Amino acid sequence: MDFCAGSGGKALAFAPPMLNRGQVFLHDTRDTKLFESRQRFRKAGIKNYTILPPSHPLLPKLRGKMDWVLVDAPCSQTGALRRNPDMKWTYTDDRLWQWVAQQREIFEVALKYVKDDGKIVYATCSTLEEENAIHLCSLCRLAKGTTGSSAQRWSAVESP
Repeated sequence: MDFCAGSGGKALAFAPPMLNRGQVFLHDTRDTKLFESRQRFRKAGIKNYTILPPSHPLLPKLRGKMDWVLVDAPCSQTGALRRNPDMKWTYTDDRLWQWVAQQREIFEVALKYVKDDGKIVYATCSTLEEENAIHLCSLCRLAKGTTGSSAQRWSAVESP
């Protein structure tokens, strides 16, 4: 399940190797962005997907059933500063802590969809520790009582 799917870009990356087997679920709170994914998936020839807007009746039935859930959480976007240089003039610490709170809320909800032996992947495009490594420790504690020792940290420079 791509929990913050937007228009489905990340799901488009992991769906083709599935060869239209299994099921890809796309969820987002922004209906307009979410429905853009339908055209993108059709164009790519991907048929094994289901779009799940917030009110979709299937959502409650999927709790505890997902092998994995991707949470590419909304963030400060400091990793995209080069594309949006004006952002550095509008950044505030208050806004950062709003992002962190929202990320935690999203993670808590997304976690309910992961089955007992499933995985949750948390990602941001932020370069700030407050939205990543520091935040990840508390998120891992939420994840079924883990300590965070199983968390893997990747960056654009170091890949697994």
